[in-house]
Amino acid sequence: MHVFAWGMVEDYVILSSESSVCPQVIINISSVGFVPLYGFSDKQKILALFSPTDPMTAVGLYLLDKWWAVEDILQTADPARDGAVEVETVGERIVLYILNRVIYRAQEMSSEELPFLCHGENHYAKILWNNGEAIGFYSVKHSGSPCNSFSSRIFQLPVMDSIFVRKCHRGKGFGLQMLEDFVLSFKEDSLGLRYPLSKSMYKVCEKYLSQYPGDAERLWEVESIGRPNQRTNIANKIQTMDLSDFYNCLYGLYFSIFIFSFYFILLYFITIGPAHEHPYCSDELISLWGLIKSSLSIYLSIYLSIYLSSPIGSGVSMRGHTWSEKMLLHFFDVKTLDFDIVSVSNSV
Repeated sequence: MHVFAWGMVEDYVILSSESSVCPQVIINISSVGFVPLYGFSDKQKILALFSPTDPMTAVGLYLLDKWWAVEDILQTADPARDGAVEVETVGERIVLYILNRVIYRAQEMSSEELPFLCHGENHYAKILWNNGEAIGFYSVKHSGSPCNSFSSRIFQLPVMDSIFVRKCHRGKGFGLQMLEDFVLSFKEDSLGLRYPLSKSMYKVCEKYLSQYPGDAERLWEVESIGRPNQRTNIANKIQTMDLSDFYNCLYGLYFSIFIFSFYFILLYFITIGPAHEHPYCSDELISLWGLIKSSLSIYLSIYLSIYLSSPIGSGVSMRGHTWSEKMLLHFFDVKTLDFDIVSVSNSV
């Protein structure tokens, strides 16, 4: 068993003159302990300092004969470290451990997410560096690599089994950057992403496929080892999800129209209907009813104008009409309302 109380390459970590470990943490026998660097393997361990308020969370590691806060270990003085860099050294394995076990699992993982497994000593992984800071990572199981140490089954294609970007750096395109790097790093015709994908990862895949539509048949959501019957095409699944969102909007619109129609038809029979039967029929009420019908058509046209700007509203056809046009034809008699559907489509 190797114990890493020292041994990181000195030019890898920024060596500060003062330790940035939180001063409230008292270093004694009850606040320190060894943690395995590679999960369940006891082959290599690191001396860690734990918070008194959360004894399961490491706040510092003992490296190069001194204590380092986890945030300091995520920094580098090497200007060449930029973008996705493959993990090769022990120091990089320690950074990967901190990003996975300390930052993600202990600090930033939501209740809806599943924890990633610990990365093994020889697992393929890349750390994403930006402005001298490690801000994320992704790892891959190679085609032909074993599913786990307890099984003889092997992966049928390269599978990205974990990807993470720190919360403070999300929304800046780093997830897309790592997905692009993953695709460029492997030449196989089919590449997998481990099931289940999060909603944010589906959005990353959607952005990638919009930029590289030729890879639509290359990316698959993979269960288990990725046999043909354990794969789902991501491009098709995104389209199915978009259609599901469309139908939800459609049902909401149906309900809104139903409520409006019920209310105004009831108003018509209470007011305008009886008015026609009497010599003092109110022109104001009849005008009001015409205004109501016009308002309904304007309401729907605004809704469709917004929806037509979406990929589905403008691109998915159904027997000669886009979904939005078909929806408009379904709700209103175009001739009765003098509503030109073509003009709406061309105005968006």
